[in-house]
Amino acid sequence: MDLSENGRFLAIALVPETTNAQSPADYEPFFNNYLQVGLLDCKTGELSWVATINKIQSILVRRIIASNDGKHIVLGSIDHGVTVFDVPAKKHLWSVRPPSALNLNYVAFSPDGKTVYAGGSEGRLYVFDATTGKILRSAWAAANAKSGAAMAGGNRFSCLVVSPDGKYVAGSTDKTYVWNANTLELIRTCRHGRVMGMQFSPNSKKLALVWPGEYLVLEIEK
Repeated sequence: MDLSENGRFLAIALVPETTNAQSPADYEPFFNNYLQVGLLDCKTGELSWVATINKIQSILVRRIIASNDGKHIVLGSIDHGVTVFDVPAKKHLWSVRPPSALNLNYVAFSPDGKTVYAGGSEGRLYVFDATTGKILRSAWAAANAKSGAAMAGGNRFSCLVVSPDGKYVAGSTDKTYVWNANTLELIRTCRHGRVMGMQFSPNSKKLALVWPGEYLVLEIEK
């Protein structure tokens, strides 16, 4: 589960219990059962179950988050790409995994909820239309990602965030990158890669990075 960027909605992914699993065989119910997706309105306390997927193949959830308006939920997974749900209609809208993408673990909405950003082990940032799933644009992060180093996971995304004003999207792979959210023009690069977490300041002018025992605050545009 995770909060929308404005803190209003909590998106929830519910899967069968696996805490007592001792071997790969014990995870079989997880792989072949269901995935239930819900939304909690943190202001009213209302919980609604949006959709249930009876899984033909596994969906190993890595990140789930709601849009700021609570109308969509996006799920990033290790093995199933990006999946988006329509909350008012209570239905699964689309699932997309580009042929070259190993996974798309990390996902984020634009502030207006119209766009989904995603990155995974391939080391490539994807931009999707939130309603249709159409890939609007993409950009390689690490300069050597296209050479095949992504197969070893060296260029994988470790986190992905969008600024509150919607102008920037930041992701961390071999280094940390900040792009123009609309054009994917590279705005800033930081030598610290695969950070454990990042967050924009409320005015979108700074980006905080965290990794074991250290943190750093970047000015986005000098």
